[in-house]
Amino acid sequence: GIAVIIAAQQVPAALGVATTVDPHAVAAAVAAFGQLEWPVAAWSIGITLLVVAIMVVLPRLHRLLPASLIAIVVVTVLAQLLDAPVAVIGTLPSSLPTPGLPELAGIDPLTLIGPAAAVAALAAIESLLSARVAASLAPTGRVYADRELVGQGLA
Repeated sequence: GIAVIIAAQQVPAALGVATTVDPHAVAAAVAAFGQLEWPVAAWSIGITLLVVAIMVVLPRLHRLLPASLIAIVVVTVLAQLLDAPVAVIGTLPSSLPTPGLPELAGIDPLTLIGPAAAVAALAAIESLLSARVAASLAPTGRVYADRELVGQGLA
C-alpha cells in the first residue's frame, strides 16, 4: 500500500537521479535505474546503505539513541569531509519566514473545496484509525469518535 509508494518515491534520490514529480511512483523508481550515472550512484547508494545500517544498529545498542538523526549527521559530515559528489539541499535560511495568508491570485477558491474536503476526510479517517489502534494497545478505554473529530477540528 502506502509504504510501497513512499519507498518507491525515495528510489530516485537514493540512486542520485534527478526526477520530476511523477504521479506513478513505482514507474518513476523503475525509470530512475535507466538514468544511472555510476560514479554518482555509487556514492548515493553507499550513503543510503550507511543510513540504513546506522538506523538498524543504533537502536540495538541503546533504545534511546535517536538513530535517524545520528545517521543524517554522520553521513552529512562524511559527505562534506570526503567531498562526495552527491546532491545537497543548499544553505538554510537564517530566519523563519513571516507568517501570512497565501495569495490566491488567478485561483478560483471554489476549485479548492473538493481537494480540501478529500484531505479533511483522509485526516479524519487516519485519526480515527490511529485512535482505535492506540486504544487496543493500551488500557485507555473505548474511543469516542465524536470527541476525536471535534478535537481535530479545533486543532
